[in-house]
Amino acid sequence: MEEGNVITYFTADTHFYHSNVLQYERRPFQTVEEMNEALIRNWNAKVSPEDDIYILGDFTLKGPSPANALLEQLQGRKYLIRGNHDGFADQKSFRQDAFVWVKDYFELCWQNQYFILCHYPLLSWNGMRQGAFHLHGHQHNKPHYNEGNRHDNLRRLDVGVDANGMAPVSAEEIIAFWDEEYSDASYGRIKPGDIRLEMTCPSFPETYDAFDKEGRQIGYLRVDTWEFTVTCPDVEGALVYSAGCGGGMFYSDIERESYLSKAKRAIAGYYRDKEAGQLN
Repeated sequence: MEEGNVITYFTADTHFYHSNVLQYERRPFQTVEEMNEALIRNWNAKVSPEDDIYILGDFTLKGPSPANALLEQLQGRKYLIRGNHDGFADQKSFRQDAFVWVKDYFELCWQNQYFILCHYPLLSWNGMRQGAFHLHGHQHNKPHYNEGNRHDNLRRLDVGVDANGMAPVSAEEIIAFWDEEYSDASYGRIKPGDIRLEMTCPSFPETYDAFDKEGRQIGYLRVDTWEFTVTCPDVEGALVYSAGCGGGMFYSDIERESYLSKAKRAIAGYYRDKEAGQLN
């Protein structure tokens, strides 16, 4: 929910009071007390009492009394998506009013952008091919996981503290992070938005020629029996992108749009690296 200056945040896998997580995830703290203090400090430095924060599981392995005490110290209107270490929320001595609600799964619409919330990472999710983000925790990924998914145009992001500087991350920060790599400023002379695709075969195999804004052919796209390939500058050129894709044709306009968008970024990225002298 976005009202006035209310900010929407996400976090996961804080694992308050869990000493083993220091070693397992190589967190930068000497003691669990130091970790707890840092997580609380980082949380309250970003989240105000009026903000919404969705906790995507594994808040603490301890019981309801420590959970009650922690939640009293943490700012924001809190929502819990259950993880595999949130049994405290089911115990009678837990203060049920500490959370607005507790769910296993939730679909959030924020400024016409959908976020699919679950503790566990999903292979497929509602709205995946319509631009919905899937936010999760559980895996304790490091930042390169989200960077890799962004590079692959896979809108699945770990909002856990290990991937986000030991702090919650806002919806605005997620959108800015996602747009960063694909802004025109990150490309060279040839930008994804300037590439024109011309379908050269509408049936098996589905093929396209790619042209720059001056009308020069800069790429070739082909959906073969089991693979979608992109080569530059033409059929005999360097392979710059490939992905599993069956049947010699895309199955839907949504799938087609998704893969052609990836192809444009791959082509623009190839020429950017070539301009920078990173390719022969």
